[in-house]
Amino acid sequence: RRRKEPSEGADDPFQVILFYKYAKIPSGKVGDLVGEQRRLCEALGLKGRVLVGDQGVNGTLSGPTSKIVRYQKGIELHLGGVLKGIQWKRSASPEGHPFADLQIK
Repeated sequence: RRRKEPSEGADDPFQVILFYKYAKIPSGKVGDLVGEQRRLCEALGLKGRVLVGDQGVNGTLSGPTSKIVRYQKGIELHLGGVLKGIQWKRSASPEGHPFADLQIK
């Protein structure tokens, strides 16, 4: 069941983003990127799933539009910009978060 956070409303509608980026993640940096992703998503109150590997990143997240935009700007700064140029797909989520939790692997 979809849930809106109590502090969010019609002024900042929810979105779902889907994304992936093939990129060579430097050896030994996958764990760093997982940690950065977890901190960023938790700070923004996003929910969904992000998978990080040595060949890139793949994710589906939901949250208020303003926080999704902040996430998009933030992820492209990680690891010196190796993830710049992500192709984003968006859809509205008028009922709030379609995901129950956050998983970063």
